[in-house]
Amino acid sequence: MKPEFVHLPEILIAGTHVQTSLMESHTQRLWKGFMTRQREILNRTDQAYYALQVYPEGYFGPGFTPSMKFEEWAGVAVSSVDNLPEGMELLRIPGGTFAKFMYQGMAKDFGNMARYLYSEWLPSSEESVAQKAHFQVMGDKYLGPENPESVEEVFIPLID
Repeated sequence: MKPEFVHLPEILIAGTHVQTSLMESHTQRLWKGFMTRQREILNRTDQAYYALQVYPEGYFGPGFTPSMKFEEWAGVAVSSVDNLPEGMELLRIPGGTFAKFMYQGMAKDFGNMARYLYSEWLPSSEESVAQKAHFQVMGDKYLGPENPESVEEVFIPLID
């Protein structure tokens, strides 16, 4: 699987987040809570949903363990920081170069794709991960977490 290398401008995300690890999953609770409130966000730039991971510095280093904590976000892209609903936060994704992959399948199988990207593709590439959010975009071709025909775009930030 080969990525498309893309340069993206800064993206502003309005959403909610939790601290988690690969050993524990709060994804369903995070998304359920976010989806009940997402209509309160008035300045969306598109109809897509964004699943984001913010890893601490050194997360992908030799000391990695599946119990290491990171932030998991559920959100939508917005045009400004104005009118952010109470209880929601803003995440800025700085512009730059990203490796873009396409994933088709059910949410429960996404871990296989992630394992490939981070344990096979990335170490064998000449790329280095940038210290900014990694994310998946669920747009028009996303048909739900249990639909094997669902397509999402997967973005890994790279050092320019």
